[in-house]
Amino acid sequence: MPQPRNRHDRTGAAPYRARYVPVQQQRRHPELDARVITDPINTLYGALMLERLAAQSAGPGPDHTLRILSEAAIRDALHSPWATSPTSFVRAHMLESFNVQPRIDGLLHHFDDLSRAHEAVLKARAQVEALTPLVADCDRHEESAQQRQRWESYRDTLKAYFARHKGRLLEQRLTNLEAEYDRQRRTLAQQGEVLSQQRGQRDQLKDAISKQGGDRLEQLASEIDRLDQERERRQQRANDYARHAASLDLARQPDLDTFSRNLHTLATRKDALESESARLDNEQTELTVTRREYRKQHDERGTEIASLRQRRSNIHSRQIGIRDALCDALKLEANDLPFAGELVRVREQETAWEGAAERVLHNFSLSLLVPDNHYTAVADWVEKTNLRGRLVYFRVRQQHPTEPPELQPSSLVHKLDIRPDSEFYPWMEQSLARRFDYACCDDLSQFRRESRAITPAGQIKAGDQRHEKDDRHSLNDRSRFVLGWSNEQKIANWLTTLTEGITVDVSTYLRMKVRLMSYELRENIA
Repeated sequence: MPQPRNRHDRTGAAPYRARYVPVQQQRRHPELDARVITDPINTLYGALMLERLAAQSAGPGPDHTLRILSEAAIRDALHSPWATSPTSFVRAHMLESFNVQPRIDGLLHHFDDLSRAHEAVLKARAQVEALTPLVADCDRHEESAQQRQRWESYRDTLKAYFARHKGRLLEQRLTNLEAEYDRQRRTLAQQGEVLSQQRGQRDQLKDAISKQGGDRLEQLASEIDRLDQERERRQQRANDYARHAASLDLARQPDLDTFSRNLHTLATRKDALESESARLDNEQTELTVTRREYRKQHDERGTEIASLRQRRSNIHSRQIGIRDALCDALKLEANDLPFAGELVRVREQETAWEGAAERVLHNFSLSLLVPDNHYTAVADWVEKTNLRGRLVYFRVRQQHPTEPPELQPSSLVHKLDIRPDSEFYPWMEQSLARRFDYACCDDLSQFRRESRAITPAGQIKAGDQRHEKDDRHSLNDRSRFVLGWSNEQKIANWLTTLTEGITVDVSTYLRMKVRLMSYELRENIA
């Protein structure tokens, strides 16, 4: 039977409090039932709920079964780990379950919208603050543009105003000019009438003078003027004749017969002078050409002398220029690439054969000697360069000591000296012996017997058939000599030639002076 409820117990849990065992007692009495609920609130609430369910379904039947199931559920709920308070219990078993996650997501989304809206408001406010001065500037610009347009319209209006004002002034000017024109026309008409009257009076006076002999007086005055002019002209011609006659030893004031004889004599002399003038014209042309050639030779000789004074070689300046360009391009010294003529000379005691030796060795002497170590660079430069001249060069390889070549007893090579301090001495010795072993023959009988021979006059015999003698230049013209390593004699010869050229130039000048004097004489006679 249920115990009676205490009137002071409003919760109805007083009968169940005896069943509550504090935790301290449980620890002191471990024999107590482990199913006893230690939480006083949950224990009282669970006992009360079981009691109510028992009262409602006391008998057997469905209600009884429901009661049993409810008691089991309540007990399980009370012993569950999350049943720590009535609130959690009621929320879990007595309230309808509700999914709050969509609402939470909605609140978060709404919060994001509010945040973006707030940022948009702040951005718009910043834009308004930034654009407010720009809008003010735009307003001022629009006001300035309107004012400028207004001023431009005023300016355009000024053109029409001034044009209209100018038109009024021009109209006034035209009116004044028309009035002036009328006045001048009336004045002109009056002057015309006066002129007509005066012309009539002039004609009347002319008629009166003519009737009194006035025409003859005018004719005499005109004739006097013409005769005065003719007298002056004839006097001038007479003075000219007297001056020319005095220069030709003729009478200054001849009579008619003497003048006629003089005229015939002068005509004959004029023909002779014209022939002489033609001859002198031709001579002047020839002298001008000759003088130009002498001047060109004079300049070339002066240049050659200046070039010779700067070096010791006898080689012509054109060949020296080609070698200098080659050495500058390859960074070499002139001594590294000598000409053959710079390394050989005619002995002093053999000067009689100097002209013949120069003639036969001339082309060989202008050949450039190129050591083997510079051969490739020299060949490349010569191939790529326009020399504007002729260049012959020999590749000189390393020479091994050999026996001196055998020569004829009277060989031209015996009359030559090779520069002893030259590194090309062995090559020069072999080349001279191989190329120029000519027998020096003083007479033609020996010359005809030898197979290779040369005469002092420069005639050369090479083999039994080929003979040569080149007299286009003098055999003893030292200006063409190229042998030797000293050019003192060549400079002296050039100076002598230069002096002769100056003498020729002076003679040409004097002859041209005489030619000019003859021209003046011919003009006087004419």
